[in-house]
Amino acid sequence: MKKYIIALAIVSFVPSVAFASWWNPLSWGEKTDQSNEVSSLKAQIATLQQAIASLSATTSPSTTTVGATKTVTVVKYLPCPTASNPVSTPPTPVVTVPVQPVVQVAVPPAPVSNPASVTFSGNDPSISPPLAQPVSVTTSGSGQYLGLPVLTLYLVPSSNDIYLHTLTVNLNKSGQGTINTAYLYQGVVGPSSRPILTGVVANGTVTFTIKSSDAQQVQLSTSFGNSNNLLTLKVDVSGLANSGDSEVVSASVSNVTANTSSGQNVNVSGSASGNVITVKQP
Repeated sequence: MKKYIIALAIVSFVPSVAFASWWNPLSWGEKTDQSNEVSSLKAQIATLQQAIASLSATTSPSTTTVGATKTVTVVKYLPCPTASNPVSTPPTPVVTVPVQPVVQVAVPPAPVSNPASVTFSGNDPSISPPLAQPVSVTTSGSGQYLGLPVLTLYLVPSSNDIYLHTLTVNLNKSGQGTINTAYLYQGVVGPSSRPILTGVVANGTVTFTIKSSDAQQVQLSTSFGNSNNLLTLKVDVSGLANSGDSEVVSASVSNVTANTSSGQNVNVSGSASGNVITVKQP
């Protein structure tokens, strides 16, 4: 019986000891110590957050040497943009490149060589034999010699694309007569030949001009002896009304110009002078 009473007393006493240990006043300060540790950890976390925030300005990695033997690599990251702290994109740098000015140099065009040319000579005896001297007026009543040939001119071109443009002839005259009108013929002149141009003699000079728009053109030919290259000048002598009156006439080429069908000038060279002719009233 005593055994049962002792066992019952032990069983009743153990829970009391266990519950009494929880209410032990010596263990009541342990919860306060744990709160202090939590506060300390929070303070350390806040310190670390501030350190990380101060390092978040760049993403470039940097290397920091700790002590003499240990190296720690810290990678810095940019903060994520938020509504309260937006991250602005850095502006794109503008690079200014100096541009050298362009200098334009005027280059003169290369001269265009024109091999086209014309040579001329006058009074070929085989074409135009000189008149017997002196010659008499053709109309004694009025003292005129109409159509007196005073000059022949033969031109030789370097190509078939050359046209006569101008012909200037000087007339040297002396005596009692006058010469006011001159005529230019092309080719061999016959009784029925008609002049291609008529000119007025002024101050002893007559100029014939052939424009590109004129119907009558003097196109020269490279064929030797071509009659198109032969020109003849005739004049009207008048004013020899009295017996014994006379007029002495001679002609010479002063200037000749020619051009191509496109209007380009060609070089012309040569000389031509006519025979001295005396016209007399019997």
